[in-house]
Amino acid sequence: MAHPAPASFLPRAFATALLAVAAHGAFAADLTVAIENIRDDSGQVRVGVFDSAAAFPKHAVQGKSVPASERDSSGIVRIKFAGLPAGTYAVSAIHDRDANGKLTTNLVGMPTEPYGFSRQGRAMFGPPAFEEAAFSLPAEGAAVSIGTK
Repeated sequence: MAHPAPASFLPRAFATALLAVAAHGAFAADLTVAIENIRDDSGQVRVGVFDSAAAFPKHAVQGKSVPASERDSSGIVRIKFAGLPAGTYAVSAIHDRDANGKLTTNLVGMPTEPYGFSRQGRAMFGPPAFEEAAFSLPAEGAAVSIGTK
């Protein structure tokens, strides 16, 4: 026969769970990405945040897409990613002008839509290495800029 839980156990378990949730949020950082050189309102601006070389640039831990029409008068779109653990990340961005959900390329595989990477990582016959685009995200959060080409 099962015995009911002691009355003192339930409040203690609830308090422990509440502290665990609060502690998780205390280590979460916000990352604001400014995507520069968005020259027109067509399509979407798509941004991916990556936490490892194995994931970059295909498997983002967080990704967002906003209408390019959200650009400011300087041609900058800002996107905020909340709740990332402090650590090392790389970011990629594309101005998906035709809104097909991917970077459009020509017949030889060269991009025909603007794109860019954190730390202005250079794409030479493919994306830069994770290490070339990687930056440290501290617990207090950070902002990075990406110039599209």
